Amino acid sequence: MPKLTDETIQSRKSHIIECAFSVFSEKGYSDTSMDDIVEKSGVSKGGIYNYFKSKEEIFLEIAESRRTVRRNLMDTIPVNNGIHIFLRQYFTAVLQSLKEEKNLMTAKFSFEFWATVSRNPELIEKAQNRYTQFHSDLIRILKLGVKRGDLSNQLDLNNMGYVILATLDGMMHTHAIMGVKLTDESVEEYVDMLMNKLEGR
Repeated sequence: MPKLTDETIQSRKSHIIECAFSVFSEKGYSDTSMDDIVEKSGVSKGGIYNYFKSKEEIFLEIAESRRTVRRNLMDTIPVNNGIHIFLRQYFTAVLQSLKEEKNLMTAKFSFEFWATVSRNPELIEKAQNRYTQFHSDLIRILKLGVKRGDLSNQLDLNNMGYVILATLDGMMHTHAIMGVKLTDESVEEYVDMLMNKLEGR
């Protein structure tokens, strides 16, 4: 059997992930089995296990792609107009992205997944590592804002990072899981409150 190229391997993994995402979105994380993913993808169970050890590992790949999207979003918003403007655009973009169906579904089964595995020490460690990465990215931007004079120098940056990430996730949970929809007005109000604090107003 000829050796598969890296491109072919990545293409097959991406196909499995996309099919798994579709099934997770339809059935929820808990009610999805590997057999469901096999049926949706058309890839044999043995074939899937060549790339992923478990349903959990497939989900973690999806979670990683979500983290990459958020990090890429941070990289695409220009900071040369001021960190305060950058942050306002970033917070708004993260919340407004939930109006896209794919992002909404990702948020839904993301919350379900972490609730399901909350007693698994290994996966909780992965969740904490993801939080640490988000937190570090945010703190880096906040420090730059303080250095440039765009943000207040009286901030406890570690605490602010925690509050921002926790409240962003809280709004996502309320919208995606509880069905209390985010409005443009609520997004604007939330971002205004954050920026007033960050700018020391």
